Amino acid sequence: VMLLRYVITALLLLWCSRASAVSTLELDAATRHIALNSVLEYREDATQSLDIDQIRAAGLDWQPSRSEVFNQGYSNSAWWLRLRIANSLPQTQQRLIELSYAVLDQLDVFVLDGEVPVKVYALGDKLPFAQRLLQHRFFLVPLEWQPGQTLDIYLRVRTSSAVQAPLSLWQRDAFSEFDSTRTLLHGLFFGTMLVIAVYNLLVYSVLREPTYLLYVGYVLCMPAFLGSLDGHAFRYLWPAATHWNDQAIIVFLSGVVFFSCAFTRRFLTLDIVQPHFNQALKIISIVSVIMILAAFFVPYHLAIRALIPLASFTCI
Repeated sequence: VMLLRYVITALLLLWCSRASAVSTLELDAATRHIALNSVLEYREDATQSLDIDQIRAAGLDWQPSRSEVFNQGYSNSAWWLRLRIANSLPQTQQRLIELSYAVLDQLDVFVLDGEVPVKVYALGDKLPFAQRLLQHRFFLVPLEWQPGQTLDIYLRVRTSSAVQAPLSLWQRDAFSEFDSTRTLLHGLFFGTMLVIAVYNLLVYSVLREPTYLLYVGYVLCMPAFLGSLDGHAFRYLWPAATHWNDQAIIVFLSGVVFFSCAFTRRFLTLDIVQPHFNQALKIISIVSVIMILAAFFVPYHLAIRALIPLASFTCI
């Protein structure tokens, strides 16, 4: 019995030591970009009441992130993430942490050297865009390590949107190169959609056929929705309208549903060739208009949970 107790105790101590250990990422001068999921751990704060001192003292119940991207769906909890990055190189190192999900309401970042706070940042799309550390649609955190220095980075996420944290570590020049190409491709997409909309608007002005106008509505709502979701709209169109930034996602996605249904019904003359299908799309159109109005009165987390199934069903 005593031997069994010793074995159980030893196993528990081993498990606790493994659970409390923080994986450390060693900086490499040759690595230009790395996803941080392999060293990311998380903890849920269901009461949204824990501060940085309490979360660091909590100790043992951190969980390793086993998915490709940290994702907890829609949640009313606050979520704490932590990672440890060390510089064993003989030179000072500078990097950027990128969190490439633009619609997080609140993102607090705590950078510590052992017990010593180095930096504290308050981010999130509930703050005006001008308050960003770096003027970018995603959340960027600049970090610097002295030779031999190890930094602990804690992130607190609380949001009415889906809880996602796709985290990456970049060398600054590598990020600039990648982001320039990415922004150019996005610009081509938005520009193409605008050209299509203007062309069909000109056709409508000549022919006065309402089908073209419905198509213009769809073509404009789609990039407006995507731009609201990925942060371009918040950066360039309404950088101070933090409340509208959530509403815009609901309004434009509902607009995509409405105009796609209305265009399909008219273009395919469904009232003649498929009355039952026409009636179904008519009902969806009415619901989408209700969702546009609801965007201004219903909390975002409730509206989006109702709208996503509607939009998915409409696409099918």
